[in-house]
Amino acid sequence: MALLLSPHPSYGPFLGTIINSGVIEGVFRGMSAGSTLGTIVNNAGGTISGGNSGIWNNGHFYDTITNSGLIEGRVAIINQGEIAGTINSIFNLSGGIISGSSTAISNIYTSSIGAINNVGTIAAGSYGIIVGSNSTIININNSGTISGAVTAIKDRGTIDTIINSGLIVGNSALVIGGTIFSALSNTGTISGNINVSQDLSITGHGGTLSGGSIVTNNNSLTFTSVANQVLVDNINVGTNTVTNLGTLVLNSSQSIAGNYNQATSGLLDMNATNFTSHGELIVSGVATLSNDFISLTGALTNETLTIVSGSLGTSYSNVSVSASGYSISTISTIIGSTDDLVVSLVRALPAGCSITNASSSTSINNGCNQYGGWLSAKLLQYDLWC
Repeated sequence: MALLLSPHPSYGPFLGTIINSGVIEGVFRGMSAGSTLGTIVNNAGGTISGGNSGIWNNGHFYDTITNSGLIEGRVAIINQGEIAGTINSIFNLSGGIISGSSTAISNIYTSSIGAINNVGTIAAGSYGIIVGSNSTIININNSGTISGAVTAIKDRGTIDTIINSGLIVGNSALVIGGTIFSALSNTGTISGNINVSQDLSITGHGGTLSGGSIVTNNNSLTFTSVANQVLVDNINVGTNTVTNLGTLVLNSSQSIAGNYNQATSGLLDMNATNFTSHGELIVSGVATLSNDFISLTGALTNETLTIVSGSLGTSYSNVSVSASGYSISTISTIIGSTDDLVVSLVRALPAGCSITNASSSTSINNGCNQYGGWLSAKLLQYDLWC
């Protein structure tokens, strides 16, 4: 049975709370209100379902929707109104599912949602969350999963803040055709394309950006001073610049179409998984790493690596490259129209270990013995004993 609350021209009467632990369903809408509602609670095991929409708010006020069960429909929750439709907060708790065959949450027609707090799952066949033109969501805070086969979050209106410590995933994770006011905070995983039409800042420690590319349509991209992101996406800022004030971790070769500028507070952490696979930044424009820091980690050995490549005009002046246990030399090499930063790594000798002529030595001294067979093999490789 569907639940229909009749409309009132002054958004009345007021109904305090609707609590569902069973099934509310309708052929077209599961719940449709013209009245002013305080709270909708859908408990674990409860279902609110409609062929078109699970919950439909047409220009009236819901204080809070709290879900631990299932809300589903072609569009699970629709918030709309010719004048204004307002929902203060949607809380999707652990185990809660908001599922749309097309869209999970649709906020359209000059409507607003104060906050979407997701610990559970928001999933849809096309769009996880849509913000229409002239509509607003103040805060999206996700520690669960937001997914859409086409786009997880699509914004044509305004979103103040997106905070992700869970998973946002889709062919496109984020499409921001409208406005996002604050830095995108990611301490979880954002998997899929990120496409924005404005300057974008990314912050958050321990996040991963993967599964697609980041496109700003000729706007700038900044990683803030507290950002620490594993970058598995290629980036396209057109003629603009990627600025790194924080830490970018690269496990493989990633490209930037545009320019790259690393502040003195920034760090590139290049991780090597084996001899042929390691972090490398390829910049189509000018790369500026003056008085900056790059660290090499992972499965390193005595080897020579190209770790950054930029166009002519690139600067590597006073760049500092470090790798624990290795001595490093760096050189800028121009090949055609590219300027490469090439590093050579040589395993540093342990303290107390000295090298003597091979013909005058028959054993490894105590300073070398502590390193066992590894050092013996390496010294033999160079026909040296210590």
